[in-house]
Order: sequence, then structure tokens, then C-alpha cells
Amino acid sequence: MKQGSARSVPHFLENRRQHVLIALTFLLLASMACSIPNIGRATPTPADLTTPPVQVETPQMGIAGTAAPAERTPRVEPTTGEKFPPALIEVEPQPQSQLGAGTAPVFYFNQPMERSSVEAAFKTQPSQAGRLDWLDDATLRFTPNQPVKAADGLTVIINTSAKAANGLALAQPVQVSYPAPGPMRAAERLPAPGAQDVNPSSAVAVTFNHPVVALGADPQGLPPAFTLDPAAVGRGEWLNTSTYIFYPQPALMGGIRYTVQLDAKLSGVDGSPLEKSSGQEWSFTTSAPALLSVKPSPDQPISLDSALTLAFNQPMTTSSVESNFSLLDPDGSLVPGKFQWNSAGTEMTFQPDKLLERGQVYTLALFGAAQSQGGAALGKDFAASLSAVPQFAVTQTRPAAGQMLTAYAGYGSVTLNFSSPVAPRQNLNRLIQFDPPVNGQSAYKDPEGFQVVVSGYFQPSTSYTLSVSADIHDRWDAALGAPFSFTFSSQDATPELVIPMRQAGASALFVPQNETGLPARMTNLTQINLSRGQLDLPEFIRTAASGSGLENWESRVQSSWPLLVYPKPNASEVVNIPLAQDGKALATGLYFLNLDPQPAPADQAPIVPELVVVSPIQLVMKTSSRQAFIWAVKVPENTPVPQALVIIFDSDASQLGTCTTDDTGACTVDFATRDDPYKPIFAVHGQPGDSDFSLAASNWNGGVASWDYGVPYIDKGDQPEIYLYTDRPIYRPGQAVNLRVIVRAQDNGRYANPALSQVNVDVISPYDALTGQTQVLTTLRLPLDPFGAAAGVYTLPEGARTGTYFFRVQEVPFKEVNFEVAEYRKPEIDLQAQFGKPDVLVGQDFQAQVSARYFFGAPAGNLKVHWTLFRSPGALNIPGGLSVGKVDTSWLQPWNFFGSPSDLYLLEGEIQTGPDGNAAIEFSGQALQERLDTAASQTQTIKLEVTITDASGLPVSTRTTFQLHPSPFYIGARSEQWTGKAGEEITYNIRSVDWKGNPAADKPLSARFRKVVWLQQDTSDPMMLPE
Repeated sequence: MKQGSARSVPHFLENRRQHVLIALTFLLLASMACSIPNIGRATPTPADLTTPPVQVETPQMGIAGTAAPAERTPRVEPTTGEKFPPALIEVEPQPQSQLGAGTAPVFYFNQPMERSSVEAAFKTQPSQAGRLDWLDDATLRFTPNQPVKAADGLTVIINTSAKAANGLALAQPVQVSYPAPGPMRAAERLPAPGAQDVNPSSAVAVTFNHPVVALGADPQGLPPAFTLDPAAVGRGEWLNTSTYIFYPQPALMGGIRYTVQLDAKLSGVDGSPLEKSSGQEWSFTTSAPALLSVKPSPDQPISLDSALTLAFNQPMTTSSVESNFSLLDPDGSLVPGKFQWNSAGTEMTFQPDKLLERGQVYTLALFGAAQSQGGAALGKDFAASLSAVPQFAVTQTRPAAGQMLTAYAGYGSVTLNFSSPVAPRQNLNRLIQFDPPVNGQSAYKDPEGFQVVVSGYFQPSTSYTLSVSADIHDRWDAALGAPFSFTFSSQDATPELVIPMRQAGASALFVPQNETGLPARMTNLTQINLSRGQLDLPEFIRTAASGSGLENWESRVQSSWPLLVYPKPNASEVVNIPLAQDGKALATGLYFLNLDPQPAPADQAPIVPELVVVSPIQLVMKTSSRQAFIWAVKVPENTPVPQALVIIFDSDASQLGTCTTDDTGACTVDFATRDDPYKPIFAVHGQPGDSDFSLAASNWNGGVASWDYGVPYIDKGDQPEIYLYTDRPIYRPGQAVNLRVIVRAQDNGRYANPALSQVNVDVISPYDALTGQTQVLTTLRLPLDPFGAAAGVYTLPEGARTGTYFFRVQEVPFKEVNFEVAEYRKPEIDLQAQFGKPDVLVGQDFQAQVSARYFFGAPAGNLKVHWTLFRSPGALNIPGGLSVGKVDTSWLQPWNFFGSPSDLYLLEGEIQTGPDGNAAIEFSGQALQERLDTAASQTQTIKLEVTITDASGLPVSTRTTFQLHPSPFYIGARSEQWTGKAGEEITYNIRSVDWKGNPAADKPLSARFRKVVWLQQDTSDPMMLPE
């Protein structure tokens, strides 16, 4: 990859940065400053101006369209100083755009200007008489006396004689060009020329590159922009000043080639005539009517109450389709029912009046005489056989009868498939039982209801019988009728060795000197091979600090021996692992102990020896970036150790300071601020082998850290706080990425200007999957201004790789901002979606509206829209600590490590936009309630994601949400006391509120009290529930 250019921002941005940073001094944080100064602070002062033609050499620096070539070597310029030359920072309309009739360009400077010098330096090519108005001292508007001729365009030049109010002149001339738009022609055409299989209901539209209808004019008096051959009936209108659209009503004929002929007499508001070329005429061919799909699919059994939906590729004549449609029962008799059509006329739904009969085969027929709205017939007959679901039964189990259940750490699942959907809101844990019982049993029904998954913790090597009650029933109240059961077995427990002390997260194990072994738990092991050796103090500290384990330990082993064990099969048992082969206690010191369990667990990670500290003194250590507190206690007496000299080492085993404990065994030591407060430091008393030797690390804080007591704490030391941001999140190769950096010194929440004079920012390439590395492309060395801020620019090479790049500050770890580089383009379609209501009661029907329009104004009609509905649990927060809804006890379960997922899938489907680009999605509240099952009793955020594919094949998506409420109002409750005494009152605060949390009065409430008894039970396996 070529290296891009790096440079500081131009001087004209300095003034804006100063204003931003002044605001930051008071607000601490602010968003990126607007690039346009305030308008309207001064009364405009017009000045007549006639400019003769001038020849200006192409400038080296200017506004977009005339910028200097991107440099290929990094260059950073200082951006400090109180006086700086003026610069043009913004122009409206954008340069290189077409200057519309009556449009007056506005020029924004970065500071107040000397008006007379700017007016004298202002030139146009070709010569254009006009008026200069100063909207304020930094904003100039040029209003031409006559409309700019379309054939000429306009170029504005401001020479270097233009000065700011501070007396400094433009550093270089500025040239802003508005090219000639050329003759009027069709810029966009729908359907596209030569398009095939066009939906006959599609609108026909054309957008011109010139306005045809003047702003404010009545377009009704204008003639149509085109005619169709063959002629079509419909409605035409001018959508805006340059777009004309024709809606065929009824639809065009199917399978016909249409020719669109533009009106040759059309002209733009500026008088430009329509270009005489082949673009005045184009053709497209409509699709013949066809049946696209039948739902539900004939390949699967259909529900007894299923509605049949037939989707067509174009609007159909409803009466014609209905008269050519039939659903026949097994006897050949017509099944009566009702028809319903979508608004576009492309989907017909047939709902039988009665439930279908179980296990029977029905015939769906559609004759080819069915016609589209354009009058074309389908031409082909269609028929399909539909089988209704059979009698309710269990059709399959996984594992099958007699097979082995696969479980992980004892947790496994049994899957039951049913012939028809299981009814919602049944107590599946009561209807489905295991013998022997399974700990933590939970049953889940899939959204369709054909599958039930029953999970729990299974004892190893055990035969289980699963029984399904005869009372379980399907959606149509048909019971199973007879109990169903089958037997399977669980697998042996995986061999395992667990050291509880290691699970606390410490990098080493502390063993009191009088103890002879390490307590552990083992499962299905027959032998543990042990190896031990000693370490000196520096090696121990460096190894413990690295976290990567001891390297080349095999050559350091001083003693090895096997520990033979005789466990009960598949039982988790306590074992005491001896630290010495003779079973005696070790002398004080620093050791490593390697444990190699046999048979080795299948998923065993590479063996890393445990680091062991043997000492009669327990050191407790609390640290900040520049201070440590140590408390020395003798074990097992639990008495303080006074007058103990404690030495503090950093992670490289370099001494930081010393302190001596007082009569309480405590001392405090100050040291220089550490660069990285996250690296551990070590407190050491004595030398390894001394009778009173001890060692502790600052990261040995499992269970006693401030976070464990609800006190959040982050040690940032004296590192400055750095905030980085770019001007936008995504760029194309070759574009400039503007970076802002704000730096603040901080001390206990107080901010000040930093001591740094500059920051060094690395530009990091995207991650390379082949090498597994990123690359520093260049380094921006950015000087800080008096406000502690800096700015820079990195110009991406034209051939830059796509992916995620980073700006990373060298001075402070983890301070970075990322940005994306992609070969993106603007979407062609503006897609919008909106639910009809922001709040809905569970069980109520609801609707979503979808709108798709091309950005040039025409509707994106007859396009497929894929939609997906998601849910995520929500909650209403009532101030005052009142609890709402059911108490969530899932966090008590040992397997609930990750909480509840969000954006859970519910439903999906497809619709089609109408000729006007709009579509409606209708949702059944009852169907959604059944899909939610027990989750319907909890507040849910319902999210709709709709996706449409544009003509280039790229997707365009949008999302919208609403709140689904389980009841018309909520009840909040709070006990006014945590404990009570028998015979005394306990007060509760009860509040009823509406969906927005506002008080909801006059609600009849009832209260029911229950006694809950909590029992403590021990388990033989830390990964399983008590038996």
C-alpha cells in the first residue's frame, strides 16, 4: 500500500478550534464545531459591481474542485498563533454543482474581512453584473442581476488582494466554479430503457437535468412530459420542478413492449430546449402475469386454520382470480371461505370458513384464465396438494430412544418434535418430566410450536426416562391422549481437575507455611503427575506480572512424583494435592508446581505450572498510581506483624519504595507515578527462605476489590485524558480524514491544560488476516495549542485498502479512534418505516407503513421489501425504587452467566411496494402474543427491520420500534422496610402509572401475600445445582 499524506489543518480552522476549546473549558466536552459562521448579525450593505473579464492563473489551493494535489510525504504544520491569514471555508451552493435560476452564491470566511478589499478582489468569468451583500463581516453574498446563462456557467475568483480585518491578505487566490449544465435532457428514466419484465402497475417517470416548472408555479397547466405507445389510461403529475410521473390506472397490459416519447416542445425555466437525441424516446417491456408463490408451502403439512396466500408478480383482477380459484376437499367438494386482497392487488388470501380435517389431503387449483389488471391471462393452470397436520403426536426425539445424550459440564438438552404445533401457555415443565429428576429443568417451545427443547443438568452415566403427559395439547385443543415416554443415557463425566484458589483469578497461589497441600476437586482421574521447582525473587515477579506463565520450566524441576487417586466413577471429589513427595510442608519461599492430570481432559489447554508462595505472613495490598497500603498479618494466629520492613517492586522487579509496619501491621509507601497503573506491583518482606518471608501482588484482590463493595474505581494515574474524533465515520480511498485531539490533565476529577506540548498519533492500517498484524502507516506529530487541542489531516492513498483504520495516541495507552474506509456510494432509494402507534397493548393488532422513494423524487414502486420483527425485554422505571412486574430470579441460576440476549427473532416476511412506493404491513396481535408465549407478560421493545434491494443489487435498510405493554397500566411496589417483626405492620408503597410513567388514578387493585423460605443446599459439583 502506498503511504498517504499527513498534514496539519489549514490556518483558517484555528479560529474555529479556539472557539470550540473555550466552550470545552466550561463544558468539558462538546461536539464538533459548525463549519459555517452565524449569519444575520449585521445589516447587509449592497454594493453595485460590474466585473470585466479577467484571466487568472490556476491557483494552488482553494475550495473543493480546485484543491492542490495531495502530497505524498507526511507533513504537519503548526496551527498556533493569534493572527492568521483569512481563508474561504464554505460556499453555498457547493462548487462544481449547477447554479440554479435565481440562486445567489454565499461565501463564508473564517474571520471578519475588510469589505472594500474583498469587493475589489471579487471577479467573475464570464463577466456577470451583480450585487454584493455582506450578511455579516465574514459572510458575503453575490446576486447576479440576470440569470446565469445555462450555456456559460459561472466562475468566481477572489484574488490575494482581499484582506481580513486584521490586515493579513489571502495566502492564495480562490476560484469557485459552477459549470454550465448543458442542454436539457432526461437525467433519470423509470422504467430504465430496455428494461424487461417490468411490473405493469409500475409508474413511468422522467427527471430532467433542468427545472421545467418554476418554483411556486402551478404545474397543472403544463402538458405531460411524455406519451406512451400503446396508449395507457392513468394519472400524470409533476412531482417537483423537474420530475414528471405517470401512474397507469388500471395497470398496463402484461407482456407488451411500451415506448415512451418525450414532448419535444418541453423547455427549462431558463429557456433551454430539450436536447434532440435518441434520449427523447425509450422502450421497456412489461412482464406477463405469473403466480410467484403459495403459502404455506405444499411441501409441509399445513395448519388446520391456515389461510392460503397466493402471490402474483403484478396486480390482478380480483374477480377474475377468485372465480378461477378453488380449494377441494378429499371428496372433490369446494371448501367455502372468504377472499382478501392486499392494497396492491398482488396477494390474495383465502381463509376457509371451518378448520381443515386432520391428516386429509386438499387440492388447490388456479386456472390459467385468471387475468391481471392489464387484461392479460396467466395462461397456465396451477394445482397443488396440501396435507393437513395429522393427529397430535410425538414424531421424533433427539437423542433417540436408547442413544446417548451429549452434555457439556453436565448441561444438556432433549428435543421433542410434534406432528402439530404445541399450544402456548402450557406448563411444559409439569407436562414433561424426567426420571430421575433433572436439576434446573427448563422447557422451551420454538416459535412455530412443532418443537420443544427440554434442558437441564444431567448426572453422568445415568439412565433417564422422559415422559410426556397425555394432557399436553396442540393449538386446536387436541390432547396427546396417551402418555409418551422413552429412555436414554447420559455420558460419563469429563475428567477434570479444579483448584478453587486458581479460579479466584490470582496469578499465583498463596499457601500458609504450616499447610502441606492444595485443596482441589477432581472427577474421573486416576493419577496426577506433579513436578516442583524453586524460583528467585526477580524471576517470580516477572513471571507473575507477565501472565503468560513460566517458560522452559522443565529444566528447572527439582522434584517429580505421581499422585495415584482412586475416585468414585463420575463423582466430583475433594483431593488434597501434596506440595512435597513426602507429604510434609515446604519451607518458606517461591515455587512453581506443575500438575498433569491423567487421563487428560479432551479440551485441556497447554500445561502451565502454578506459581506458589509459601509464607507464614499474609500481606494485603491496596494501591493507587503513586501509593501503596500494606497490612501484614501472621497466619494462622491472625495477629498483626509490627516493625516489618516491606519493599515495593514494580513488574520488572525494580524497587519503588519501602515502608515499615506499625503496631497494627500496616504501613503506607509513596513512590513515583507509574506509567501504567494496570501492571501489578509487588510487596515483599524478607528474602525467600527466611522464616518470616512473604510476598503479595496488587492484583491479588479477588473478592476484596473496591468493585466487590459497589465502589467503582479506575486508576488512571497522572496520564492525561485524551479525546479524539474525526469529521465523519466513513471515507473513500483518496479522501482526507480530519482529526481533532483534545488533551486535559486530570487529578481527582479536576481538569487543567496538560504539560504536553504535542501529541504523536499513529495511523494504523486495518487488521491483516494473513499476517495477523496491523501496520503503522505514518505518525502525525501534532502541536497542542494554548487550549490543549490539536488537529491534523491524513489523506488516504487512492489505492487504500478498505477496512477499519485507527488513529492511536502514543503518549497514553488505549486512546484511539477508528474510522472505516469503504468503496461506498450513496443509496439510490430513501427507505422509511414507521409503526402506526408508539405504544401497543399485547393482543392488539398493529400496522407499519413503509415508504420507498428514489432520491431524484420518483417513488420506488413494485419492489420487494423483506421485513423482520425482533423483540428485546424492556422495563418501565418508576422513580422511587418501586419494582414493576414479576421478580426476575434468573440471575440466581449458575448457568446464567451472560444475561438475556437482545433482539430476539420473532417473525419475517416479504411485501411489495405499490406504484406509489408505499406499502403496509399488517400484524396480528393474537399471533404475536402466541409467538411471545410467556414473554408476553413482560414489557417488550418490538423492532421492525425492513430491507429493499436497489437496481444495483445493494441492500438499503431502515428500522423502527414501538413498546408492547402487557397491561393497560403498571403497578409499582416497594416495601418501606427490609425486616419486620411478627405481629407488627409492614408498610408498602403502591403506585399505578400509565405507559409513560404518569400517575394512573382510580385503578382497582388487590394484594396477595406469600411466604418464601430460602434453603441452603450444597452440591458435590461446582458446575451443577444441588441434588
